[in-house]
Amino acid sequence: MNGGVPLTSSNTRKEQALETRKKLLASAQTLFASKGYEGTSVRMINQQIHMADGLLYHYFPGGKQEILQVMVKEHVLAMSTALTKDIEIYDEMSIEEVLEQLYHHLHSVVLEHVDIIKILIKDGEAMKLIERQELIDILEERKHWLPALFQKRIDSGELKAMDCESASEVLMSLLMSHLLAEVITGKDSCMANEIKRKQLFRYLSDMWKNCKQKKGAFMLQLKNIVKDYVSGDETVHALKGVSLTFRENEFVSILGQSGCGKTTMLNIIGGLDQYTSGDLIINGKSTKDFKDKDWDAYRNHSIGFVFQSYNLIPHQNVLSNLELALTLSGVSKAERKQRAIEALEKVAFT
Repeated sequence: MNGGVPLTSSNTRKEQALETRKKLLASAQTLFASKGYEGTSVRMINQQIHMADGLLYHYFPGGKQEILQVMVKEHVLAMSTALTKDIEIYDEMSIEEVLEQLYHHLHSVVLEHVDIIKILIKDGEAMKLIERQELIDILEERKHWLPALFQKRIDSGELKAMDCESASEVLMSLLMSHLLAEVITGKDSCMANEIKRKQLFRYLSDMWKNCKQKKGAFMLQLKNIVKDYVSGDETVHALKGVSLTFRENEFVSILGQSGCGKTTMLNIIGGLDQYTSGDLIINGKSTKDFKDKDWDAYRNHSIGFVFQSYNLIPHQNVLSNLELALTLSGVSKAERKQRAIEALEKVAFT
């Protein structure tokens, strides 16, 4: 009797057969992960669970290869099912919280199935024997939830319009590459660092969010900027009507061949050079009527430059060079010295 239900000999045999099958799969999984598929024999699988030679073929007529096929299919099915379990919890989260939760979810799934992942990653011979299309079909059935989540956020106005399928693939590839690297090397990736991980997720979130700006909300705007250099009868058109906007917290790289006007544009943005026509708008304010004192204030309080060459004053020491910008900004002698020393200590230059 079992809970009031009589067990027949047939039921008992079925349960015993299922238990034996599980033990064989577990034994093979451990050996495949530690010794590799080729390095594991049927006898080794049997011996680990004290089973007579030849009995394995009763449960897996295809032998070791069939065990591998069944094992991988069951794990892939379990992993894909786990990833789509309780996905409704994401509905109430911000996009940054979704990314953090997804990382932890993937991390737990990878740890739970680490042996099979090691087999698939490290054993090229084993991978040749896998019926890949069947595994792809399993994953395809369950991969649509993440693009659907992105689309839902787009429809609500939280995220900007984008290719949800591509965004999902990029995100999953990014997360899985770091997690799989940890499995292979046994070392934590940068994703394991909470501060770095959250910085990355914040960057992705900002990139995806619907950034509809209110009028004047741009930090910096170049409107049809023209810069001409006149030398005698010759005029060089360095910039020909450049228009560009910069938002707060953006990282922007300006690329181009030598002589195309990159340095000229940066000098104008930094207030080191004046444009011929157009307008440079700073926090919604036009610079067309800026006086020298306005440009001085802008350079001293709003702009930081790291030049291609160091541009240090050779007859002054490191501390004096650091203090110079603070001097121009009107900081007191005691404060600028203290701040310069603190900056040097941060880079271990003391």
